[in-house]
Amino acid sequence: MTMRENPSERYIQIVTVDGHDFWFMGFVNYDKASKHLMSSLSEFNARVAASSDVHVA
Repeated sequence: MTMRENPSERYIQIVTVDGHDFWFMGFVNYDKASKHLMSSLSEFNARVAASSDVHVA
């Protein structure tokens, strides 16, 4: 995620593990969008970690 001084130039860049770039610009509320994105990514990572902790007997 990249943040700049000028609010009109704020954008979010996401690069996937396979090298694809996604650019998101023109947010009505950048701070809220970045907060929700980080929350979603944290929740996803927690689910991935929890599913890898499950051991089949």
